[in-house]
Amino acid sequence: MKTGTQKIYDGLEKACDMSLYWDSPDFHCFRMFEPDVRAFPAMCAVEALLSDCGVVALLWNVRAHWAEICEDAIHGYRLIGCDAAARDIERLSRECVRLQKTERAFRRLENAGESATPEEFDALWKKIKWSEKGLDYKNFDRIEKKREAYLGKQLKRILQEIKSAKEKGISKAKR
Repeated sequence: MKTGTQKIYDGLEKACDMSLYWDSPDFHCFRMFEPDVRAFPAMCAVEALLSDCGVVALLWNVRAHWAEICEDAIHGYRLIGCDAAARDIERLSRECVRLQKTERAFRRLENAGESATPEEFDALWKKIKWSEKGLDYKNFDRIEKKREAYLGKQLKRILQEIKSAKEKGISKAKR
């Protein structure tokens, strides 16, 4: 049996162009949908990438879209009642803004056409002053349970929003 999250992804795949992904500068970041829809792929991306290699993996894989993903994930965590996770992503966003202003490697990371050297990447990793408190690996199961409980009540509405967006012809919209 599919989870509510899987059903949302199925709906998104039917409704919009999924040939690009987060690391592409042309990826739409699901901006054609309401925040309640965008929250679910954003939360899943954040959790998958943080569990892979932490914040640097998140930044490397989403590149120029980090602000949109963080914004949508924050909304999602609040929506499902995971306020500690929302606060973690807010802190991460503030840290990214700081790094964006001061670190050449961060700005290069945001530009999909450039790549930070391994040395720059390692130095950037050491300068990130952020730790996951509500988003540590031990909490991902709890977050998933809260997400699925929320979707148990709201899945029909969210899938309808996806379907409505497709019917309105906005599914191919760019960011």
